[in-house]
Amino acid sequence: MPLDSIRDGHYLILGGSSGMGYATAAYLLRANAVVTICGRDKAKLASAHDRMLEECGAEPDRLRSIAADATLPEAVEQSFDLAARPDGTLDGVFVVAGAGAFMAVEEAGPELIHEQISINLVPLVNAIRSAFPRMKEKGGSILAMSSAAALCSYPMLGAYGAAKAAVDHYVRVAADELGKYKIRVNAVRSGFTNTPVNGDLMTDEHYIGEFNKITPLGPYGEPEEFGPVASLLLSPDSSWITGAIVPVDGGLTLRGYGGGILPAGMTP
Repeated sequence: MPLDSIRDGHYLILGGSSGMGYATAAYLLRANAVVTICGRDKAKLASAHDRMLEECGAEPDRLRSIAADATLPEAVEQSFDLAARPDGTLDGVFVVAGAGAFMAVEEAGPELIHEQISINLVPLVNAIRSAFPRMKEKGGSILAMSSAAALCSYPMLGAYGAAKAAVDHYVRVAADELGKYKIRVNAVRSGFTNTPVNGDLMTDEHYIGEFNKITPLGPYGEPEEFGPVASLLLSPDSSWITGAIVPVDGGLTLRGYGGGILPAGMTP
């Protein structure tokens, strides 16, 4: 049941064209929030916009969209301008933008680290800078997307895991510094999830089988399972939660990692 406190709130989803971002935006929209989704691919974004309106039965003025690259400060600022109320205030932003890359540590160079930091951490940095002037008077919620890879070792995902670990730490420090403004900063930590970016992996029987062994509710989750949790953390109903990394991972991080989680045909 959507939270009543979301009604008429203004929320921005950076990375809302698919996956967890799309599912959270749809949940917020069904709760009668005013939602803005951002994505880099104009065609994909336009399709997501139309599909979400139809699926949620929402009025057109409740959903806005903007094609923008969340790694660019000026693009994020434009997205915030569109998402905010006429008085410039905004209730929450969910930074979903990010992606991983498989590469063994002996092959990875500085360029991969720079790329993964840029894709996974920089959008959060940009979002906090744009959110602060819009939230400093009345407070608000900033939510990031973390990953079990930030906590556990997964072969060939060292750069991605390091970038997500950086996200976790940035969330904690930002929560500490911004608490005096009643700005809350949290993250949701995903496990293996059935998203478009994982499309090829969803047909890899070995990969799915290994995750099934180590995930109590396994082997993978669906994007829609993030909507209620992310929306709660974005809403005023979680006003006493900040600096938290909340797992939405089917229990994946409860168990020790035993090795072997690589796509078929890939060796470290």
